Amino acid sequence: MSKYRFILLFILLANILLGRNSLYSIGVLDFIPKGIKPELANNLTGYFTNEIISTNAFRIMSRSRMSRIFNERGFEQTGCDSIDCAVIAGYMIDVEQMIIGSIWKLDNIYTIDVHIISVQYGKTLRSKRVTYEGDMDGLIDQVKLLAWNLIGMEPPERLIKKLQTKEYTLMIEEEKTKGGALFRSMLLPGFGQFYSGKKVSAFSFASAELAFIIMAMSRQSNFLTLQSDQESIRALYDVATEQEDINRYSSQLISLNNKIKSANSQLMLYTISAASVWALNVIHALVLDPSFSARDKKTQGSALARSLLIPGFGQLYTGRKTAGYTFIGLELAFIGLTLNSYLNSLSLKEDQEKIQASYLAAITQEDISRYSKQLVDVDKKIKTANNFTSLFTVSAIAVWGVNVAHAFIMRAGDGNDVATLPITLAYDPISKHAQINWMVYF
Repeated sequence: MSKYRFILLFILLANILLGRNSLYSIGVLDFIPKGIKPELANNLTGYFTNEIISTNAFRIMSRSRMSRIFNERGFEQTGCDSIDCAVIAGYMIDVEQMIIGSIWKLDNIYTIDVHIISVQYGKTLRSKRVTYEGDMDGLIDQVKLLAWNLIGMEPPERLIKKLQTKEYTLMIEEEKTKGGALFRSMLLPGFGQFYSGKKVSAFSFASAELAFIIMAMSRQSNFLTLQSDQESIRALYDVATEQEDINRYSSQLISLNNKIKSANSQLMLYTISAASVWALNVIHALVLDPSFSARDKKTQGSALARSLLIPGFGQLYTGRKTAGYTFIGLELAFIGLTLNSYLNSLSLKEDQEKIQASYLAAITQEDISRYSKQLVDVDKKIKTANNFTSLFTVSAIAVWGVNVAHAFIMRAGDGNDVATLPITLAYDPISKHAQINWMVYF
């Protein structure tokens, strides 16, 4: 009886050992970092490896043992992402299969590629890719999920529930509409942009609106003060009897009238500017879709809309900071020069009207000749100032036009100030083929 028991026990142990050895042996090489720190790639490889172990689908060699063997044989696994390299590493650690992978980061978007390589046959058995945009916790969950998808097994319920919770939270955060942004921007400039998560645009609109309102209020206060002074001097002019007093008050009234016209012109300019900023802010909130900032997909259309509103903003949006700041600087410079020339022209017109009043009140031929010469000189200066105003205005419009064309032609880039063609040529080390892609962005 004991003899049969021994045979049964032997068969049971043999089955256990055979079943255990029926699993393929496998090793996981460190993921190749592209655009991220090596430490992050190493940590993500660890999460991936631990999840592979949780599947119980392979006999996996520990990373510490792999590193020890590689160090003893002088093998450097950094940059090992080809089939040939994986095969060499597999023979070194004596496993049947190897997993290689790489992690790219472009802006806030992560792309992870993983491949199972047969060491014996030197070919790819299975490949998977995942693209993710979001926080680090979500990236770790995606790496864990990728381990199960690569093997072709159903992920555990704990992982599925965690991902579903994140997706639900994200849906709640993304419930922002154009209508909500438009309503807020109609109430207060910049509030629609704050609602949409576009803080730079929000501060820009809010600051510009506040600045123009303050300047308009200052001009309004100056206008009322000048009107009060005008009424006081007019009262003195009406009761004056001496010719000298009449001429003095007449000259003061003319001067005040010119200052009132200038203050009124500036008040109108600042009021129109404030109204324009408000209108642009409303259009901006309507044209640009409010979205969770981490999930903005950069397109030529969005870059064009931003550059239409404010020169340089389309370039900053696509990551071309040098071009963006250049357009902003040029536009501000030409606008400043235009305003300076315009204000200079107004000042010269005031001087012209003063001289003209003196010319009309002049009696002697010497005074008449002097004022006449001054009027001719001031008229030349006014024409020069007007010419400069026109030149700088045209230059500002030209910069705006070039900025719009640049934003439309140059596709949304990767943050480098290098113009790139929408053609990419790359060598795929897994398939050992060159690939050419033509991309069109809308």
